[in-house]
Amino acid sequence: AAGAAISANRNRRALELVDEALATLDEDADDDGTLTARAVLLRQRGQARSSHACTGGVEDLVRALELHPPHMPGYSQLLALLARESAMLREDRNPTPEGRVLQELNDTGRGFGTLAELAIDAADTGSVSDRCAAADARITLGGVRMRDGDVEHGRPLVERGMAEAIELREPYMEARGAGNLAHFLRELGHHEEGLRVLEESLARHEAWGWAPYHRSFHHQNRAEILFETGDLRQSREVHRRHLARRHGDDKHQHYVQAVEARAAAAMGDAVAARAEAGPSGDRSMLDAHRMDVVQLRTTGLLDAALAEGDLAEALSLSRDVLEQAAL
Repeated sequence: AAGAAISANRNRRALELVDEALATLDEDADDDGTLTARAVLLRQRGQARSSHACTGGVEDLVRALELHPPHMPGYSQLLALLARESAMLREDRNPTPEGRVLQELNDTGRGFGTLAELAIDAADTGSVSDRCAAADARITLGGVRMRDGDVEHGRPLVERGMAEAIELREPYMEARGAGNLAHFLRELGHHEEGLRVLEESLARHEAWGWAPYHRSFHHQNRAEILFETGDLRQSREVHRRHLARRHGDDKHQHYVQAVEARAAAAMGDAVAARAEAGPSGDRSMLDAHRMDVVQLRTTGLLDAALAEGDLAEALSLSRDVLEQAAL
């Protein structure tokens, strides 16, 4: 039930279900079945917590890794999820509890790249769950390599993970792969190719009737590419048509608002930029556990301050973020 709630983006309900289930387990039991059940529940709790901007789930995932017998079902999924989330965790000048946990993993040779490779190796049964884990891990590993400049080896991994997700009819995973590929193509200056990747994925989601929730990530990436190529009106139109009605406190809302704030600021619409970016003086992004949330929220707030001519706030925000986050 918790897994179904996560798939439906009902993460608060998933947390309730997980906590209820954990309370029924014998804390002293150490048989494989009980250990696996506890590890799976911790994995689900970590996944649900990671959906929110300020409640990271890495500590739950690492605890699950400590408990999960490697020969039991679900181990590859845990490795793949931990690799994905640890790759996105923010780095601070003074390590956070989550950062210290990951550093301990890294010190034992289990950094996020290695975790992804281990997930692929562990996905050896041919089951649907193992195939999903392998695809997920390939998307993560390929994205990490592209981020580090190794496009030659990174892009084929992402594309293979996407192909596997399509074969498995896994909309979230296919969307993640396409979104990651488009993101890194954009960062490399291949904006038109990035748009093509997103549009092809959107066409698949539309043709197969997949939930609109998954498509919203693509529209956000489209808006970002259009912003960077100077098509500000079209960027804002994408937001108006596909993204403006999103509500809630999940991490994606922060991405959406930041892109719209920047486009509005670039058009001189300081009122709209401030409405999307958040109030002047806001430093809540420094509570976020994901580096991309910190970066996007900060740039949205910076552009809003500059559009208002508030140089003092722009400088203060820049100093505060640079003092805490290792950008």
